[in-house]
Amino acid sequence: MIYHRFATTSVKIDTNYSVETLDYIWNKYNAWNGSPPGSFAAQPPLPPVNSILDRQYYFYCAFRMVHECPKTRAKHAFRSHDCWFDASPRTVRGQVHPLMKALSKIISEVDRSRRLNPYNHGVSPFDYFVTGMVDTFPVYVPAARRFSIARLLYQPKYKDHVLKWQLGITFGGEIILFTGPHLGTTPDCTIWEATWAEHPFFDWEVWLADLGYVGCEGLLYKYKRDGGVALTDRQQFFNNVHEHVRNRIEQIVGVVKQHRMFEQGVYRGSFDLLKACVTVTGHVTAAELRMRPGGPRFVCYGPWDHVY
Repeated sequence: MIYHRFATTSVKIDTNYSVETLDYIWNKYNAWNGSPPGSFAAQPPLPPVNSILDRQYYFYCAFRMVHECPKTRAKHAFRSHDCWFDASPRTVRGQVHPLMKALSKIISEVDRSRRLNPYNHGVSPFDYFVTGMVDTFPVYVPAARRFSIARLLYQPKYKDHVLKWQLGITFGGEIILFTGPHLGTTPDCTIWEATWAEHPFFDWEVWLADLGYVGCEGLLYKYKRDGGVALTDRQQFFNNVHEHVRNRIEQIVGVVKQHRMFEQGVYRGSFDLLKACVTVTGHVTAAELRMRPGGPRFVCYGPWDHVY
C-alpha cells in the first residue's frame, strides 16, 4: 500500500487504524482490472482512475478525511510528512468522497455470530443467557434549514442536532450490531424494535441495555425504584454488576467516535457523506477489534456452550 512508505506510528496518527487493518480492508474490498461487483471500485459514483497507485492514494485519504476532517477550502486538504503526498480540495470532492460512498455500499465486517463464541461469557449472573449489550450514540450534524426536519434532529439530551447509530458488542468488545442512521429524536426502544430483523434472537437469549430500553423484548436492564420503595440489597448488587459490565459499550462507542469528523460542531458536509463515513468507520473498527493482536479488549470467560 502507498502508506507503507510511512512509519507505522504515522499511519496510526493519520487514520487511527493500524497498517494491518487498512491492508485487510483494501485487499478484501478492492479489485483492479475488471472490478467485479463485490469491489468498491465497481460501485457508482466512483470515478475511474489511471492507476492502482492513484486508487490507493485516495483510499488512504478517505480514512485521513474521517480522522482529521480538514477544512477542504484550504489550498492543501491533506499534507503528509513528505511533500509528495498531497491532495487538493478538488481531488477530495472528486475522488475521496465518492470512494467512501462506494465502500460503504459493500463493506460488511459486523459478524453477529461472534456473540455465540464459547469464550463470550461474563461474570455471574451474565454467564449463560446473556450474549451481548446494546446502546445508541449520537453523531452531530449541522442544523437543518427546514424546521420540519430540524425538529426531528434536535435532541435536548445533547443540546444539539444529531443522528443516532445503534451499537451492539460482545463481552470481549467485538462489534456485533451496527445500525443507522436514525433520527435524533427517536427513542432507543423504538430503534431496537424497528431494527429487530437485523438482530433476531434465540428464545433463551438476552442482551444488556440501559433504562432507555425499558420494556423492549430480549433486553435486560437495571432495577428501578418503585415509588419511594428502596431497592433491596440483592437488587442493588445486581444493578452494580450490570452497570460495571455494561460500561464496556461506552468505551467501544468512544473507539468508534474518536475521529474529528464526529466531534460536535466540526462536520459541515452532506448527509450522504456523513452516513457513508460512519458506516465505514463502524465496520472497519469492527474488523480491527476482531483482529486485535492481544485478543479481546475486555476480560471474558469460557469456553462453555451457551444455552440452546
